[in-house]
Amino acid sequence: MDILLVILASYFILNKVKLEWALVIIMALGTKLFQASKVFKDFLYIPNIQDGALILILLMLILYNKKSPCTGNANLKPIHNITYIFFAYFAFTIFIDLVINGTSIVSVLKTSRHWLCLLAVLVIPKLPYNVLYKAIRIIFYITIVISAINVIEFITGTEYFTRTTMEDGVRRGALPSYYALFYLLAVFTDYIKFSKIKKYIYLAILAASLLVSSTRSIALGIVVGVAVCIYFLSANKFMSFLKLGFLCIFIYIASFAMPTLHNRFNEAFDEFTSIESSSKDLDVEGNMTFRLYMLAERYQYLKTSPQYYLFGIGNVIEQDFPTTFYIGGFNEEMQRPTQLDTGDISWPSVILRLGMIGLVLFLIMVFRFIFFTNKIPKDRMCITLKAFLISNLFATSFAGSIFSRGEFWIMPITCIAMINYLYLYSKQKQITENTNN
Repeated sequence: MDILLVILASYFILNKVKLEWALVIIMALGTKLFQASKVFKDFLYIPNIQDGALILILLMLILYNKKSPCTGNANLKPIHNITYIFFAYFAFTIFIDLVINGTSIVSVLKTSRHWLCLLAVLVIPKLPYNVLYKAIRIIFYITIVISAINVIEFITGTEYFTRTTMEDGVRRGALPSYYALFYLLAVFTDYIKFSKIKKYIYLAILAASLLVSSTRSIALGIVVGVAVCIYFLSANKFMSFLKLGFLCIFIYIASFAMPTLHNRFNEAFDEFTSIESSSKDLDVEGNMTFRLYMLAERYQYLKTSPQYYLFGIGNVIEQDFPTTFYIGGFNEEMQRPTQLDTGDISWPSVILRLGMIGLVLFLIMVFRFIFFTNKIPKDRMCITLKAFLISNLFATSFAGSIFSRGEFWIMPITCIAMINYLYLYSKQKQITENTNN
């Protein structure tokens, strides 16, 4: 199925028609079909589906190599510059891999090609604004459908399209769509505007799909994201903090309706007060203590070598890496804890693969994206993207690994391109008004 999607999107790109659907397909492939659960994984999913997104980005990069008024200005230069620096550093680490570490080129391609999706920053801003806007709207409705299915099946106890898990005898819902949080914030800020009834219905569907997974980091991500939105939307800062307090109370009270989530909140308080010294007996079921120990164990390993500390271990594949770490989800194939690319948390992968220099460059890139939203401080898209990135940085990146993958950044790049268009339009409008006056 992924091959058919690549062919279809390639047709759109080559003929420069329905480019919004080409962009939708790129994001769908990059996020494993928006992380739709069982129905896609059982019938449509093929390993390496994310390579399809990379192929399409490279195709667009080759075909759309002319400068546009939007990409030729200085506004995007800070983001372009950090992207170039990141790739230059990455090329240097690959050189270390091949020459010093003896890593095969096949291993390098297997583990690092996802970062090439960042090249989207050089081509997506060349697409017309209406293409970007339509793609954002299309993905919104796809996300709503996926989210509604997740919630309905959680409530009814069916599993036609989703896959639930059991924890302490209580059922946890499927993981939400990758973009559920983004669109929750977009609807909350009225960037995607509806009547009040529709707005509250969509907010309820998106919030429920995020919460039924009973993932504390996702719940915290909602709080952080909405808090950022409230702060920047509200003229009265005292009222914004008051609203945030009510939001926290509401989510905690709502958790009583979901026993697993409520229990995990209580566990969080216990974890902060009782961190154990031993790492081998930790629960592997994704609790926060487990993830923090995983990060600490990887960091301690990097400190054993100046090369590893600065540049990371490189792009060795899981099968070629000796059993070094005791904390990680159990790998059935290798019959040991997963050593390198765990799906539980983003940061161990970043520091292991890129080292501390790479971590600094990665964080600079993240903050460049966040600071770009200050171009139009009160714009709803700017506030939505700012809140989404901040909530991922400080919350949901501790619940999964997507934040540390190149495919994640296709959506933020699309938003940055739209913000750039809006900024240029506002400047042009201001110049016109000044000229007329």
